[in-house]
Amino acid sequence: MPKLIDLDGLRAETWINFDGDAGTIKPEQDVIVPLDVWREYKSQWLGRSGRIGVQLSPADDVAVLAADLDALALIAVSFPVFTDGRGYSQARLLRERYGFKGELRAVGDVLIDQLFYLHRCGIDSFATRRRGGCYRLSVLKRLRSWSEHAGNCLSGGCRTRGRRLADLAGGAFARACGDCFS
Repeated sequence: MPKLIDLDGLRAETWINFDGDAGTIKPEQDVIVPLDVWREYKSQWLGRSGRIGVQLSPADDVAVLAADLDALALIAVSFPVFTDGRGYSQARLLRERYGFKGELRAVGDVLIDQLFYLHRCGIDSFATRRRGGCYRLSVLKRLRSWSEHAGNCLSGGCRTRGRRLADLAGGAFARACGDCFS
């Protein structure tokens, strides 16, 4: 079962994934459906009392969701393998071009070294299928601190001034200066 993580740490999963049988889903449950199911049965999904989310595969065009974004509480961006970076572009487009304000979740083969970059693209929660959920809460808290402090670091306002941004990301950002994470 995936571990659900946001910038505050671990949290309980309240959403269920649509498995092809709508009869097993209660009307008040929050559900994530694949894009093709959403497009074909949108009116039925909107008639429910529970919140609705859509899962995008890497090949899906986010533009087809542009008119529906206000109806969606969550968009799950799929990363079938950690080397597939198309989800970064999908996330960025959803946030910046289309103005999506809901939860944007990375699902699948998500590694701790990718969290910083995923967050920079607008993703604010992560569901990993990796065994053990090897995400240390201290690292996630540092990610939040780093995000809030990044502008100051990049403008030269802290001791990390001479280091490359990439050196501070991923697993390495846990060792960055005390100014960034105090």
